[in-house]
Amino acid sequence: MIDVTCDLDKVQARCAGQLVADHDRSWARAQNVTDPAHVATAKDLRSAFQTRQRATGPGGHSVVRAGDVVARRALSDYDTVFGLAPAAAPPQPHNTSTTTTTTTTTTRPAAGQLRLVSP
Repeated sequence: MIDVTCDLDKVQARCAGQLVADHDRSWARAQNVTDPAHVATAKDLRSAFQTRQRATGPGGHSVVRAGDVVARRALSDYDTVFGLAPAAAPPQPHNTSTTTTTTTTTTRPAAGQLRLVSP
């Protein structure tokens, strides 16, 4: 909770009893009064944010440009990360003329769910 007190000359704000703002009171209408140190800090923060956005792209993600070398990862690594077993190879029939085989395969999960698909 912030406690704000003011008199004819001063405006003070306290957070948990500690003084966090102490300013001369302005009686001007429709005017914002900002501490110059706050303006300078805000300018520096905006500049740092914009520089980071240009370097990494929206959301802070790295931007890959033509000619960049990027790592490749096997898709099975993602199965391992999400605790999914790799799909087993379908059984091979011994005699195709007399044996009927039903094959069940797994597809890549959507949103961490495993779905079985039968052809």
